[in-house]
Amino acid sequence: MFCCSLSTLQEPRTYKQVATTNQAWVEAMKQELLALKHNDIWEVTLLPPGKMAIECKWVYKLKLWDNSTMDDYTAPIIGNGCTQVEGIAYVESFSPVVCWLFWFYVDDVLVAGPSVVVITQVKQYLDALFTIKVLGVTRYFLGLQITPSDAGISLTQAKYIHDILDNTRMTSAKSAMTPQPQGPKLCADVGALLSYPEPYHRLVGHLIYFNFTRPDVSHGVQQLS
Repeated sequence: MFCCSLSTLQEPRTYKQVATTNQAWVEAMKQELLALKHNDIWEVTLLPPGKMAIECKWVYKLKLWDNSTMDDYTAPIIGNGCTQVEGIAYVESFSPVVCWLFWFYVDDVLVAGPSVVVITQVKQYLDALFTIKVLGVTRYFLGLQITPSDAGISLTQAKYIHDILDNTRMTSAKSAMTPQPQGPKLCADVGALLSYPEPYHRLVGHLIYFNFTRPDVSHGVQQLS
């Protein structure tokens, strides 16, 4: 039941889609702006002459927890770095450079430990340092459905697979009996190059991540790569 309900939940890709879907997304955007203002993330100022502002983009994500009814609508706003223009947004870039690299994961954090006491201590420590929101036992994280049992933990990607089919408009496609059906073999040297290969690259990337729970399709994904 949980797997079926997950597959029906969709994340909008654009602001235009938000206006025609769930009002909860609009509320999530308001909460994001309030949080940015509360933490003094930016300072409103005039754009200097000759300078270009980097565009922003809303990213809409669902956080699913104990069951399909306990979801959290999130709408982080990010800088659209691909809109930067050389000579305006930046002048030079160098590959062989030495720099400090700091990695912070400040959106979602999974806390796991050998006992409930240890997990509680970690959450209390983090709560003393930062403003956090505890959402309960994890059921869906980074495209993985997590189902605990007495035998261990099982991982599935039913919703992730359904989203791939939906994005590629293949929800009505016929299923195959084997991971790689017999037929024409793909060859990198045959046929014309795609004029816009980004959707294909994106699809292959999704399938590579899909291998995490379905290693039986590894050879087929390798051929597509």
